[in-house]
Order: sequence, then structure tokens, then C-alpha cells
Amino acid sequence: VRFRNNHTTSGQPSWGLGITRQNNAVRALLLGSDDNKNAAICVNGNNSLIFGEEVSGTWTEHMRIDSSGNVGIGLTNPGDYLSSAHQLVISDSASTGLTIATPNSSSGTIAFADGTGAADNARGLVRYGHSDNNLQFHTNAGERLRIDSIGGTLYYGNASSVGGVTATTRAALDADGTLDLEIPGT
Repeated sequence: VRFRNNHTTSGQPSWGLGITRQNNAVRALLLGSDDNKNAAICVNGNNSLIFGEEVSGTWTEHMRIDSSGNVGIGLTNPGDYLSSAHQLVISDSASTGLTIATPNSSSGTIAFADGTGAADNARGLVRYGHSDNNLQFHTNAGERLRIDSIGGTLYYGNASSVGGVTATTRAALDADGTLDLEIPGT
């Protein structure tokens, strides 16, 4: 079943909405500008929700949410990857990447949570601060390493693991190779 508007004015695209069964038995909702190019949302026989396009009768899949909720971008089998990291899998036939775009006064963050409480929702994280262009690494809900905009490195640690001192240890390695070490109580 297809519904469409046929424009006869030059330069005006036709548009349409269709429900169809593709050649590979995929049932699809087509959203298109003409009969040869359609965006499609499909459900296949494995109960995966598939997003793609149909161009001149050829189906190309771009993203899939499988029946377990795993998301694959550029691939059809996200559940086949490492079981502790297959909930979102991105693939391409060339270089592949992930971009987190934020304003220059904000930070982009990847958080590792083991709960929803104040410390648990960011137990570990990687953060890029655009306001001063630094890269931060956090473990156990605290910053442990920072690389500043000129390549200097700042380390934070708990000295209790090396002698029972409970104060925070700080070490800075400047871009020129100078090491500045602070160990409270020494």
C-alpha cells in the first residue's frame, strides 16, 4: 500500500508513505520522495527494528536494534560482539569513529556507572573540558589524571597504597619534562 502526491510542477518532488514487503521478506514502512529513493523503518523475522533506505529497489541497512535491545550502526549483528560491550556497536568498511560535540564552554563526557546515586552514576569517566581544553580521567568517582592543553600531565592519587598516608598525592609532569611531586607529610 502506498500513498503519494504526484507533483507535476517542474522541480517539485513527489512524496509518499508506503507499507510494503521487501524482496527479503522484510516488512517496511517507507517514507520517500519518489519511487526510487525511500527511507525505511522495518521489522524482520528476528524481531529486529531496522532503519535503512531503499534506492531503486535495493535495500541498504544503516542501523538495527535487535530483539535484545542491542544497537548496531553499520552492521547487522551487534549481539555477536563482546558480551560486556555489545549494547552499542559502530562499524564501517573504513575508519570508524564516535564524535561527542559540545559547545566550547562545556564538557564532553563518557561515564561508567554502577548505580544512579551521586557518586555511582559517574564511578569512572573520561571527560574533555572545552573551556580550558583538558582531558580528564576519573576512577572511583574522583579525578586521577588530567592532560592540559599544552601536554602537561597532572596525576592525583591516594598515598595510602604506598605507606599508609591518607592524604592526596599530586604529581605534575610538564610538557618540557619537569616533574613536580607533592606528597603531604614528607
